[in-house]
Amino acid sequence: MKITFLGTSHGDPTTDRYNASLLIESGDAGYLFDCGSPATASLVRRGFDFGRLRAVFISHMHLDHCADLPNLLKHLVKHKLEARAYLPDPAAVSPVDSLLRLAYPVPSGVKVPYHIIEPGPFFADGNVSVTAVPTDHGRGRFPSFSFVIEADGKKILYTGDLSASLDDFPVRAAEEADLVICELTHALPEVTESKLRPLALKRVVFTHIGPRYEKGGVLTLPQGLPFAVSAASDGDVLRLE
Repeated sequence: MKITFLGTSHGDPTTDRYNASLLIESGDAGYLFDCGSPATASLVRRGFDFGRLRAVFISHMHLDHCADLPNLLKHLVKHKLEARAYLPDPAAVSPVDSLLRLAYPVPSGVKVPYHIIEPGPFFADGNVSVTAVPTDHGRGRFPSFSFVIEADGKKILYTGDLSASLDDFPVRAAEEADLVICELTHALPEVTESKLRPLALKRVVFTHIGPRYEKGGVLTLPQGLPFAVSAASDGDVLRLE
């Protein structure tokens, strides 16, 4: 399994980090988790074959996680390619599709396959399976999910965005995972440290790096955690074998 961090910033892009987007490749297929700007351009610059893209999964509808989705869909439609778009909220389908059709003359009869994410296992194509775990980032105002991704005999937890208390951190899924890809924006450092320290985790890579943790180009990771931790940068590639 190959993991490429396309965007690792918090709610705003920075001079070094784009908005949230993660590409996972298994076999000859690719799967995009979140689609913050400029995910499509980042894939083009990496020489990614969009014909290999099987699906895109949006953890929640904040723009730093989904703003480039209409552009990605336009690119696929324009080049007569298809990838399923999994959205966390039924209310998102109409505005996303309307923006796509305002921006590009989608040929008559062409359908863009939108699907709504439901808690639990919701995607499997014989290559990769994805399970959605609800989180409280939306505080009841909108749906928000973490994703458990299984492929090539490995299991990854991608947290998406969590609440500031981290009470919604998916403990069981994290402890079962070979790798946890965890956001590092919303919780204070002492909260992150106290919540994660007791857990039996194998490895954590932090992404969605917030200004509490990176100031003036200096990155400070949570301290005293009894497992391997690191922070992702845009363009980092990680292989799980």
